[in-house]
Amino acid sequence: MFSLNTYNIISMHKGDDLEIVLTLDCGDNLCHIRYELGENDIVYFAIMENCQSFENALVRKVFTKDNLDENKDVVITLTPNDTICLLPTDYWYEIKLKRISNDKEEIHTVVPKTKFTILE
Repeated sequence: MFSLNTYNIISMHKGDDLEIVLTLDCGDNLCHIRYELGENDIVYFAIMENCQSFENALVRKVFTKDNLDENKDVVITLTPNDTICLLPTDYWYEIKLKRISNDKEEIHTVVPKTKFTILE
């Protein structure tokens, strides 16, 4: 089992499966606009130690248009192999979106570094 609280903090048992539905929003606090992944867009999910960079994350997963559900939301999944070797402690996760628009590559942080706890 896992939990995702209102502050986006994730807690899960090591070696479990995890599935989180991510709705991408390109609007603001007043006007929400759903963003649907384009053909070349990529969502990156990473788990890091406290002072570790995103690029050197312990776990990095890639999600594309192939990982959308029926509502066009990104389904982020972790398998047991992704966390089985992690020690039970606090980590951090971050989610980034790489968009290609008009042949220009843009990187956007969708969820900034947020607590991710691995339980025994």
